[in-house]
Amino acid sequence: MEIGYDKYGRNWTGGVERMEIVFLIVLITLLLLIMLLFMKLTIEIDIHQENKDFDGKIVFKTFFRLLRYSMKIPALDLDEESPSVVYRETNEGLGVEETEEKKFSVFDFIRDIELFQDFLKQIIGFYLILEYFLSKVEISSIEWQTHLGLDDAAKTGSGCGLVWGMKGSFVGLLAHYMRMTKRPEIEVIPHFQGMTLATNFRCMVSFRIGYAIHTGLKILRHKKSSSA
Repeated sequence: MEIGYDKYGRNWTGGVERMEIVFLIVLITLLLLIMLLFMKLTIEIDIHQENKDFDGKIVFKTFFRLLRYSMKIPALDLDEESPSVVYRETNEGLGVEETEEKKFSVFDFIRDIELFQDFLKQIIGFYLILEYFLSKVEISSIEWQTHLGLDDAAKTGSGCGLVWGMKGSFVGLLAHYMRMTKRPEIEVIPHFQGMTLATNFRCMVSFRIGYAIHTGLKILRHKKSSSA
């Protein structure tokens, strides 16, 4: 490159090169931000439960599913000594798996509800913001199979009917607030030969990261206006 000088004898070629580098950095940053806004985050939920055996995990995927992060869903057990639920939390990282047992009592649940109510009071229009975000969430698949057997045929039939009703209400609620692109596959299979309880649940949802960022900004804006 030919070196140029201004009328004072200063080299202006190096300044032009620096401006080109800065412009290139800004351009690449803008392109990455635009890609991030339109990029999809896919969440896969997989739960298997049979009597007291439980296994569940959540997988997050993005960047054309090349980037992924998985976490195990804590297993739940009833505590025989107190009105609490014991859950085993497993964390995976750096090739090390750590399992920790924690208790969650009825009083903890009530306290969390009170905190959540205070949170709703602080944020005016939170329901509308949440409804806006959920309308952008796409459910691409739901597979939910339950095996149920009680100590007699009449109770098994009634129990299966109750499970059908609960599943129908839950799926209807999801379809009301989110976009469901595929008909859910739901089964309740009765067993009349003994006590049985098993559930297999698979679900895949996705949304654009830009909608999540927009929702977060809306929450901050409403929180700021409600506290003013």
